[in-house]
Amino acid sequence: MIADVRTIILIYFTILIALTVHEFAHALTADRLGDDTPRRAGRLSLNPFMIIKEQPIGALVVPLLAATQGAMIGWASTPVNFSNVRRGIPVRRAAFLITAAGPLSNVLLAIVGALVSVGLVRAGYGARGEDWQSAVVVLATMMVQSNIFLALFNLLPVSPLDGYTVATSALPAKFDGVARFLEQYSMVLFILVVIFAGRVLSPIAFDLSRGLVRGVASLLGVA
Repeated sequence: MIADVRTIILIYFTILIALTVHEFAHALTADRLGDDTPRRAGRLSLNPFMIIKEQPIGALVVPLLAATQGAMIGWASTPVNFSNVRRGIPVRRAAFLITAAGPLSNVLLAIVGALVSVGLVRAGYGARGEDWQSAVVVLATMMVQSNIFLALFNLLPVSPLDGYTVATSALPAKFDGVARFLEQYSMVLFILVVIFAGRVLSPIAFDLSRGLVRGVASLLGVA
């Protein structure tokens, strides 16, 4: 079913914001740890057009096509070199921090989305209607759900997702066999993730999103 133009635009902006902040988090963390690879590549920026320029398929074409069907799909990447971090920072620790920054940024975006959504509702604006305030409420609500889902999805320990590097860099060296297994069967595992992750993670993401919004509403005194 093809979504209306307003919904397509809101869905696309949701995924574009999430991708931009996610990749910026990787780049900023790498830069702070001494790896200037993202800076030299011009990726230390919150300009979404940088993502679109570098990843036109994953950040423009596929998200727009998916948005017409009411889905949120997209991808991007940031060039980093864990070996370039400052002396004294173990490579495994750098890999963990740089990679984990992406999903963490999605969690923070979800919290911001919940604050904006609940704040606007408290101010008397709802999700229905044609005014810009209602569009912002819908966008904020989408930000909560999509970013919770993206955080969960990206933390799955399957290459090329962030969760693979987070897991393998956090595990002690004695568990390197686990890392080799995940790497050896990464293609098969990733295909399974693509097929089943949506139906498994979506209900979890929905419940977590609802809980987050209710928690924020309770803190702000909104019924």
